Amino acid sequence: MQIPKYDFFGLDVSVFTKEELINSIDHTIRKEKQLLIYGYSIWSFYKAEIESEYYHYSIQSDVLVTDGTPFYYLAKLHGLPLKVNLSIPELVYNILVMSESHNYDIFLFGASKVNNEKAIEKLKNNKGTGRIGGLHGYINKSGFNAVITEINQFNPHILLIGLPTPIKEKYGVLLKKYTNANIIIPCGGMIDILSGARKTVPKNYKRLGLASFYRMLKYPLAFFSESMKTYLYFIIKFLPRFVYHSIIKRDSSYSIIKNQS
Repeated sequence: MQIPKYDFFGLDVSVFTKEELINSIDHTIRKEKQLLIYGYSIWSFYKAEIESEYYHYSIQSDVLVTDGTPFYYLAKLHGLPLKVNLSIPELVYNILVMSESHNYDIFLFGASKVNNEKAIEKLKNNKGTGRIGGLHGYINKSGFNAVITEINQFNPHILLIGLPTPIKEKYGVLLKKYTNANIIIPCGGMIDILSGARKTVPKNYKRLGLASFYRMLKYPLAFFSESMKTYLYFIIKFLPRFVYHSIIKRDSSYSIIKNQS
């Protein structure tokens, strides 16, 4: 089935129920087709406006989920007919459960060598899961061809890309083009979570839209070094535009993306 997309300040956001997305993933695998899934958070507005590479690659995804409660409610307030708030970590866990029932093969690309191997071993302990393979993410440009070769040799149903932004968006598009992986999900630190090296955000924090606050408490140095510019942009530049165009003017066609190639 074709999952529809709606514009939200220049970013396409997919609309679906959880059942529709899971069925679409299962259908894609059974029909040996491909589906690239990516998640947008409130960070995405900053990245899309200042990094043309991020925007160029992220919009090539087939399905774009709301990867964060604040993004979900802002999109709803803007008028998007969203049906479910399903983050990338939650989607990955749902796919892993589905994989146990269907013996789908999974390949983990990213994280450190140690964490990648730990995640593989943990997934191998799941009953009913198909083959589990992986490769760490510490490669240079010249090593990318070897990554493609290894993934094609493994020929996975599901490919998880645990790399930072905007590398994971770029590799998601390239690996869709050069491999036969059916479901491709750039998932950031999810492989570290699967390995046990990092913990996922507790549900209560997610429900209240405080996932970033939890990360700030848990990893303060990483948060302040990577996130302060994003949050300053969101508060100073994006929110005023959102209030004016979404609430006061009701202009659903306004875009923050300007002159992107």
